[in-house]
Amino acid sequence: MSYLRAEEILPPELLSQVQHYAQGQTLYIPKRDHRRSWGAVSGAKELLAKRNLEIQARRAAGESIRELAAQYCLAEKTIQTICAACRREAAP
Repeated sequence: MSYLRAEEILPPELLSQVQHYAQGQTLYIPKRDHRRSWGAVSGAKELLAKRNLEIQARRAAGESIRELAAQYCLAEKTIQTICAACRREAAP
């Protein structure tokens, strides 16, 4: 990643406002097109969501966290986190 000097690209009045809030700090400014979030284009986000639902279903069917962790090459804590997140999403 390359850095740009704010005074070279921002109008002086905007630069003054930014300096008021974050003088001397390094900022990350995200792209405006927020519809293209992480994994949306490649399909990775959808694949992980399907995997997580599969893990939750297999856990509900009685498979142990240890078994699931081994089968999916994930830490047991990660399996617990996935199952808890799926339960929260399913709650009314």
